[in-house]
Amino acid sequence: TRADRGPVARGREAVTVTGGLLVGALGQASALALAMDARGFAGATRRTWAGPAPWRRPDWLALAAGLLVVGAAVAARLTLD
Repeated sequence: TRADRGPVARGREAVTVTGGLLVGALGQASALALAMDARGFAGATRRTWAGPAPWRRPDWLALAAGLLVVGAAVAARLTLD
């Protein structure tokens, strides 16, 4: 039984159990840190490396084309009634 073993054997068992607990705790801490970083809980001031993209001519043209399509659809709907 456990009580029959000497202090050296009990010490080895304690080190084994403690080592396993330490490895498990470090693994959970690493996973938690990764999850918190992914959700923006890091201490950095910016959440992304990407900067704001300025509007350029193609962006304005696409917006105008979309508004024209929506406007034409609304006008067609109003004239059919």
